[in-house]
Amino acid sequence: MLFRSIQELSKLYEKTLRAQSEPLKNIIDLLKIFPGLVLPLELREESGLVHKALKAPAKEMNISRMLMSLERITGGKDVRHYVRGFVLSQTESADDISAGVRLSKKYLGKAVLPVVPLFESAHSLSNSVTIIEEYLANKTAKDTCLRYWDGQLEVMLGYSDSAKENGSFSSRFLIFSAISELDRVISQEGLKPIFFHGSGGSIERGGGSIREQIEWWPPSALAMMKMTMQGEMIYRNYASHEITQRQLDLLFSKSDEVKEPTVLSRQELSLLKRFADSTQKAYRDIVSTPSFMELIELATPYPFLKDLRLGSRPSKRQTTVDLKSLRAIPWVLCWTQTRCLFSTWWGVGTFWESLNQQEQDEYRNLFLRSPLFSSYIKQLGFTLEKANLDIFSFYLSNSKLSDLEKTKYIDSFREEFTKSRHFVLSLTKQSSLIWYRPWLEKSIYLRSPLIHPLSVLQVIALERNEILLLRETVTGIASGMLTTG
Repeated sequence: MLFRSIQELSKLYEKTLRAQSEPLKNIIDLLKIFPGLVLPLELREESGLVHKALKAPAKEMNISRMLMSLERITGGKDVRHYVRGFVLSQTESADDISAGVRLSKKYLGKAVLPVVPLFESAHSLSNSVTIIEEYLANKTAKDTCLRYWDGQLEVMLGYSDSAKENGSFSSRFLIFSAISELDRVISQEGLKPIFFHGSGGSIERGGGSIREQIEWWPPSALAMMKMTMQGEMIYRNYASHEITQRQLDLLFSKSDEVKEPTVLSRQELSLLKRFADSTQKAYRDIVSTPSFMELIELATPYPFLKDLRLGSRPSKRQTTVDLKSLRAIPWVLCWTQTRCLFSTWWGVGTFWESLNQQEQDEYRNLFLRSPLFSSYIKQLGFTLEKANLDIFSFYLSNSKLSDLEKTKYIDSFREEFTKSRHFVLSLTKQSSLIWYRPWLEKSIYLRSPLIHPLSVLQVIALERNEILLLRETVTGIASGMLTTG
């Protein structure tokens, strides 16, 4: 059926454009050579539902039916030819991992399917080492890794939800702290750690250039690299042989460079934590304000995302609108569309302003020493260059927020944004926010004004509830900003 559909699409392409589509021809040739081609997937389910599935009849739970189908399809062969792992989202305890193993064993006969805990909240990331230690303290758990999982233990790290909850730098610091200790704990047990990075294309979701993404990873994470990839990023980074080769060259060159990670002193780690804690508090303070959720609903495209049907999942988990219920991708999309991108920079300018001269010098030295901090500062500069507070103010001014709320947010955002720009320039002692990549600064300068008319059209679409126009402007702004979210 897939083969016939692609053949029909290829014929339609040739008829319409009077030319052959090389990518479609390659897919047809591939399917001719490998008619039984199987691409292994990964199952994913919330930990709470896994516990429920252990007690409920199979027909009532999607995950149970999927495992039963997997067992039937494989016919006793290695299930990992079809499914590589079983990701447990919202993992908060060792018992959650054990539940995933028990459910897998219940329907597959043996614990042959690797269970991958996903740590994505501040609580789970902070406690990830304890959770893994408690899990591996059970001899059966370790024996399962050795016997069925090739001596490996895979852990997934959630950038998107942790950034939504804590802000960009605090999220990365939590992951940085977790990954370093997890690498040590898993290795000490005689197992090979595999880190699955659940990041997106945007910086607010853990993205950025390949070099800046992997700058602070431990060597084990570079030895076997695994990360999620958005559809738009696949196209951008792997659309042609030349681009793909360039991406691979960057990965391999960086892997060769990183022999041993930079060992930071206790004082340097304390500086990182102080910065993370301060920006986290500032971020949580503003997003926990009740009126802030009104801003999301009244001054961004968020309420219309359910009508646009742009994503694979609903824009929120519940009917209420609060930070926990909002999904990470729509959250970032709204701040990208309104040209604000505040979760990356909120609180950093105020923090810098609170330091004395000696403390600022300590952070300048940290910028030279810490790959985590330096990569964040580069990404911060890039984000500040892309953001446009005049456009964001335009969205606010044309929203149904009260005049008092409009003034409050416009003034506070402009003030923090100005401070944040000063922070980057003062810390780096550079005259440009993107001093390390001048061509990118020029690209943003030339591209940014072309997006402005789309923002005007989007505000009109929001006011008139014109879904088709809104869809077009969302796509256009995302293309101009080089990320949907």
